[in-house]
Amino acid sequence: MSRGRGRPRRPEEIVWSADSDGNPQHLSGSGSSELTYGGDTAFDAPVHGSDAAGNEVTVSFGRDGTSAEGETLIADGHVSSKEFYGKDDDGVKGHDHSHPSDPRHGGYEDRGRYSG
Repeated sequence: MSRGRGRPRRPEEIVWSADSDGNPQHLSGSGSSELTYGGDTAFDAPVHGSDAAGNEVTVSFGRDGTSAEGETLIADGHVSSKEFYGKDDDGVKGHDHSHPSDPRHGGYEDRGRYSG
């Protein structure tokens, strides 16, 4: 995978479906059956969606009221939870990490997983 220099879109620019309570849901026809686990007390389970340009992405948002609030994990394409949270042969995690309040890496940890 090539190393992109993009930054994740703001969460309101990511498109995903939601249930009647506004909880993120998998987009139909997007391979959502592969998103079988993920998330924790700080991050929601990943969801498939698209950015404002229509590019497919997999994202997970930091939960409100946690240390991850306002953070976004993001990867190009509709990938499985295993690929999203796993590491490649070089030990690199399967998602980029936007954490604007963290001065390390300029608030964005670019692992080459999101090119937007």
